[in-house]
Amino acid sequence: MKRWILLALLLTLVSWPDTPPAQLLAAWPTPAPSADGTRLQGELVVQLVAGADWRLARQVGLDHHLEVHYASPPAVAWGLLVARVDESQLEATMARLERDPRVSSVSPNTLYTALANEDPFPNDPRYQEQWHMQAIDVEKAWQTTRGKGAVVAVVDTGVAYRDWKKFRQVEDLKQTSFTVGYDFVNRRPEALDDNGHGTHVAGTVAQSTHNGVGVAGVAFEATVMPIKVLNARGSGSLADVASGIRLAADQGANVVTLCLGARGRDRVLHEACAYARGKGCTLVAAAGNTGGRSINYPAAFDECLAIAASDQEGNLASYSARAPGVDLTGPGGDQRRHGTSGGILQNTLPRDGQNYLFYSGTSMATAHAGGVAALVVACGVTEPEQVEKVLRTSARGVDDPDCGAGLLDAGRAVAAAQQQVRLPLWLGWVSCLGLFIYQRRRSRG
Repeated sequence: MKRWILLALLLTLVSWPDTPPAQLLAAWPTPAPSADGTRLQGELVVQLVAGADWRLARQVGLDHHLEVHYASPPAVAWGLLVARVDESQLEATMARLERDPRVSSVSPNTLYTALANEDPFPNDPRYQEQWHMQAIDVEKAWQTTRGKGAVVAVVDTGVAYRDWKKFRQVEDLKQTSFTVGYDFVNRRPEALDDNGHGTHVAGTVAQSTHNGVGVAGVAFEATVMPIKVLNARGSGSLADVASGIRLAADQGANVVTLCLGARGRDRVLHEACAYARGKGCTLVAAAGNTGGRSINYPAAFDECLAIAASDQEGNLASYSARAPGVDLTGPGGDQRRHGTSGGILQNTLPRDGQNYLFYSGTSMATAHAGGVAALVVACGVTEPEQVEKVLRTSARGVDDPDCGAGLLDAGRAVAAAQQQVRLPLWLGWVSCLGLFIYQRRRSRG
């Protein structure tokens, strides 16, 4: 009997989950931004090599005399750490960590911001006001597909997709399909919105449509995965953004919208984008709202499609980043040129008693690109390289080289995707027919 008890105890110890100690999971209070507002003071984001466990993570901290913790509970799987560093030693510590073979990459904890222009304006909810839907010829695409089967991760400020505590679901997302996401800002499963930007983006991607309420979304039968990496002010850390991208990939997203950006090139973020693309995610990212030729990150990475913004006349928006570096241009609106109705209309968090608001920005353009990418995926074209090729080659050409491949066109993209899927089927039938004829001739001698 004692031997059985001893054996049971041994089996329990062997099967006990190898979880990190509490100090590696406990986050410290968020530090103040740096003087230039581009990063969090005294923090580095450290990406360990693949397969690194918590013991190696702890040892790296000890060897470099750093206080470290995982960027979030899900980040244990990816070996993504945040290290507290004396501000005066930031560069020297980065240099030491970069030489450590256990470290894949290291970056300051850069701040990323939502890329919509400020002060959205309220108006009545009517599909006729969504000029941007007609601009991409989405009704033609809907004759073939409405996005069913595609999963789009909205990595943003969260989405008002359900009622929970003080949060309320917006009315025109009640019939939209959602899957499990995560809130990296507050470390909880409910990725709910306290800003409005993410809900607006999600609405453009997959707003409930043909329901007699509000407005429409591009791929309204697609499933949205809400991932919150930006806070109520529309700002978020590199650690959270990189974690959000990796989680989207791990949970099976086909498309990831990154309607956020920063100026600096971060290796940690680059690795996260490469990781997601390697797992089959098409990444669409906002090029930036500065009006110049500098493309924000992550849009500037090769793994992402950099999306510029057009106005309702099909011209590049006055605020939009421009080529070189732009891959594609989508409707982002331009309220400076065309007034309130020149923006992108969606259901979002209420402001001044109105919950259908006009936003403009490369974020809005990226949301349209994410929706069209979902339509392409729903047609059966799922590999990122092929999805990107379809979006580029189906774009409407324009005289302005600053628009990249041209203007996003949902109708043409879906037609191109169908043709791409049909071709292998047609070749298969031809091959089968050829083999049948060949065998018949041989049998006749």
